Amino acid sequence: MQARSRSILRQETSEDLEEQFRLVFEDIKELVKSDGGTLTDVLKTTTYLVDSSCHQEYDRLHRSYFREGYSARSTVQARLCILASKSR
Repeated sequence: MQARSRSILRQETSEDLEEQFRLVFEDIKELVKSDGGTLTDVLKTTTYLVDSSCHQEYDRLHRSYFREGYSARSTVQARLCILASKSR
């Protein structure tokens, strides 16, 4: 599936956080669809959020895409990774 992902994933970005989440979820949906699946086939997601204050908005959108029989998921605050990279 990785080889195909380069041609499936969109190159657009957005400054709007909700739109960024939507773009990522749409990319995941298209990637899974390219292998004949749907989002209900996704067993687990792991998300890294730089700003934990975005979690509530992320959670709302995640639930709107992964509706039936929610998959297992982890959400990690990645602020430490950002701070480490800035100190280099």
